[in-house]
Amino acid sequence: LSSRLDEGINDLYSKFYIFGNIYMFIIGIIAANHVLPYFVKLGVTRKDSFIGIVTGTIALAVTITVTTLLLNGVTNAFLNWLNIPIKHAQLSDIGTDPDAPFFVNIILNIVGPPVIEGINFASVILFTLNLLFYYVMGLLIGSAFYRFVSIVGLLYIVLAVFLFVFNASIWGKPLPGVTLIPDLTGISYAASFAGTIVLLIAALLIIRFTTKDVRIKL
Repeated sequence: LSSRLDEGINDLYSKFYIFGNIYMFIIGIIAANHVLPYFVKLGVTRKDSFIGIVTGTIALAVTITVTTLLLNGVTNAFLNWLNIPIKHAQLSDIGTDPDAPFFVNIILNIVGPPVIEGINFASVILFTLNLLFYYVMGLLIGSAFYRFVSIVGLLYIVLAVFLFVFNASIWGKPLPGVTLIPDLTGISYAASFAGTIVLLIAALLIIRFTTKDVRIKL
């Protein structure tokens, strides 16, 4: 145990950066199948339910980000007090492998989100934006299966994967051999932020179209 402590402990921020996205993706799927029907059954319009879900998602993403920063600061201070070294993971290393099969690289592309190394204003905004993006992708898939159940739901999964890959590419994390999607970080981080926001808006419009007159299951 002592030798492992001497090697250092990964900082909490790095862990939350990965697992927070997975959490948001899962609850996005759950929200499509339970939250929207719940509010509609209470008499809330589908439009107002949709606006409420989006607003709540933004608030949740901000809360997770702030909580992560606070916990990371507290744990780092405590570990420093104990003289235990902290290993700051290189999140940009989590990504595709040119030697891996194409399908595996798609999964790695999704699991390894866009990243700006370090903890600064831009990286914190990206952290929050990633949480939103993963939630919306889950909501996209969940709403499709709630409404269509059939093969159309599988097409929405393909769409979500495409959006994941596209978003990763504009942040400089393309699939090996895929060069059609530009790396917008070569222009500026602002361009990449704008690209992700456009993808988010497009996905939300598709979700709104899908759930606009969806039949609520009893």
